[in-house]
Amino acid sequence: MCKYISVFDVDGIIIDSTNECLIISWNAYQEYIGKNKFINSIEEANSDYDTKFRLTRNYVRAMGEYLVVFECQYRQIDSQNEFEKNLSRLEKNNIQRYGEIFLKIRNDLKKKNYSSWLALHSYYDGIQPVLKACEEEASLYIVTGKDRDSSIELLAEIGININLDRIFHMNLSINKLESLKKIAIIENVDYKKIRFVDDNVTHLRGPQKEGFTVALGDWGYALPEHIDRADKYGIPVISIDDVLDFMLK
Repeated sequence: MCKYISVFDVDGIIIDSTNECLIISWNAYQEYIGKNKFINSIEEANSDYDTKFRLTRNYVRAMGEYLVVFECQYRQIDSQNEFEKNLSRLEKNNIQRYGEIFLKIRNDLKKKNYSSWLALHSYYDGIQPVLKACEEEASLYIVTGKDRDSSIELLAEIGININLDRIFHMNLSINKLESLKKIAIIENVDYKKIRFVDDNVTHLRGPQKEGFTVALGDWGYALPEHIDRADKYGIPVISIDDVLDFMLK
């Protein structure tokens, strides 16, 4: 049995996909409402949409939640709770349908111009050697709201080749806590042996309560509010330089 079980989120921990999600979100909504004013680059996005998307991005946990940007009226979001209130105004089946369209639009872009799709992502400095060390010295897993194929492709681009059965994505579990519980069963370990880093504290509080070892990564999408809440809950807030110590010691 491997000594370490290292679990990473993707967006906001391994990659910054803000530009990709900005374009896909817009085009998905065009299809959602039956229009065709599609964009191919962030430069083509109007400034109001660009501003609203970026102030919302760091609160979003799954692709369907981007529907908030288009269906809810607001000029500012000051807290996760405020985002949740906006989200609660939307019908769950509409969120799901929009999420399905979002994934379709993403896959269409990948088929049409894979290199352009890939170029919309950036990897956080220093994350590749961290993942490589965990791949070699630990049981490496991914728990993410991103679709499986995109996760595999983005990891492979930096030389991390992970088995399909070690990627827990949006369709495999109700939430990230359920994914972590499944990993514990697979590895036959106590929850505390599993170490999980994410950029959104809302994904960490439940696992912390259940006894998983969790940390909030401060280098990606983590907001000051999330860091404050992590401090309040006693969840460690770590920099990218601290990840290996967290995962392997």
